[in-house]
Amino acid sequence: MMQSSGWSLRNWPRRWTPRPRVGGEMRRIFFALLILAVAQRASAQDWAKEKLAKSPRHSEWVSVKHDGRSVETFIVYPESKDKKPVVLLIHDRAGLTDWFKTLADQVAAMGYVALAPDVSSDPGLTAQLNAVADYGKKLSASNGTLFVAGIGWGGEQSFRFAADRSDVAAALVICGGVDGTWPPGTAALCPSRP
Repeated sequence: MMQSSGWSLRNWPRRWTPRPRVGGEMRRIFFALLILAVAQRASAQDWAKEKLAKSPRHSEWVSVKHDGRSVETFIVYPESKDKKPVVLLIHDRAGLTDWFKTLADQVAAMGYVALAPDVSSDPGLTAQLNAVADYGKKLSASNGTLFVAGIGWGGEQSFRFAADRSDVAAALVICGGVDGTWPPGTAALCPSRP
């Protein structure tokens, strides 16, 4: 038979709860954790930068002009001399991160011209996407076919963009509507949605 040491889960919180530290030591710990978090975030996508640097595909930044504004767009071309379809990639709310650029590189590796514009959610979003799509369709590497795909917030925008533009051959929504909401006016387009 095992003897009890007097310790049980019933008295654990009262018995083993450490006292909060106050003063300079807590501040030092807080700032050390803050610096660690910032440093980790800064280097979090180093692997993506390295992957892009090693990619055999040609990539470039272009500034697409529209209505007196410009949209910075990352373009990756497939390794092909033939004309290929264009895929307009719309990023999530995190923005055009290095990880998202690697996604564009992967799309180009599949044989598409990948356009990843750095768009914002301002009221001019549709104009920004239209300008980049028109630019992409006119590229010498393009065969004139347009696809659109997006992740998260970008998935919702890709669905909306495809509904508003008749020349989109197909749209891919990856995790769109993750908060349970759908773009207004899409009931007729997606009657089987939840």
